[in-house]
Amino acid sequence: MTSSSMRTFSLVLFTALSGCASGSYLWYRLAPDYPTDESETFALAGLGAEVIVHLDAQGVPHIRAESERDLLRAIGFVQGRDRFFQMDVMRRLAQGRLSELVGEQPFVTGTTAELDLAMRGWRMGELADADVAGMTADDRALLAAFTDGVNAALERWRPIEYRLLGVTPEPWRPLDTMALGRLNAWSVSHNWSQEISRFLLALWGGVDRADAIYPGVPWSSVTSLPPEEGGRPLGEPFAAALRELLPARPPPPP
Repeated sequence: MTSSSMRTFSLVLFTALSGCASGSYLWYRLAPDYPTDESETFALAGLGAEVIVHLDAQGVPHIRAESERDLLRAIGFVQGRDRFFQMDVMRRLAQGRLSELVGEQPFVTGTTAELDLAMRGWRMGELADADVAGMTADDRALLAAFTDGVNAALERWRPIEYRLLGVTPEPWRPLDTMALGRLNAWSVSHNWSQEISRFLLALWGGVDRADAIYPGVPWSSVTSLPPEEGGRPLGEPFAAALRELLPARPPPPP
């Protein structure tokens, strides 16, 4: 093959590799920019002293730092190194921006666009911004250290998902962290209807009767990891104060 035909072949190959998701993946493997050296030493801007990150046999990081700020910077770096795309998806979910990343896609019983509209109604992005503004100077400094660590990892390694999607990732922001905190709080509040049902049972039938009808029972199905110890009893399904506020009473008339 002549040098001219070789250049033509290389150009065609590059064009083919750049034009589709499978090509992006192949090019990613040919020219990787993901972490490959687990014993690397380098300078991370902003550290006040040496930080050591040890990855155990399961890849779990163990971090030793001389200050809380250095620790937060290192945690951000490690999370950004291994989990930035997942973090990006979660912050977009919280702020109603998921469709910006993947377009309008089917999601559960609707679409990602409908989900975005619903999530924007919770105003997590706005409230997270206010959360940052209300923090103390020391807490903002710690949050900034974590944020800088995440973005330092993003500058070194770009997750393959962005190549496949053809999207340039946005840097992490302090409000993104606070938005995820609000998302976590929101995600564990979906049993509100069960809580109201328990309260109404206690209100109309008394706490003891409601406890017999709707008791708190441990999870009896399979788990991802077997328990190392025996099961532990759950807390009471009704707050102790509720027994004083709602003394036992007969059921309401029909």
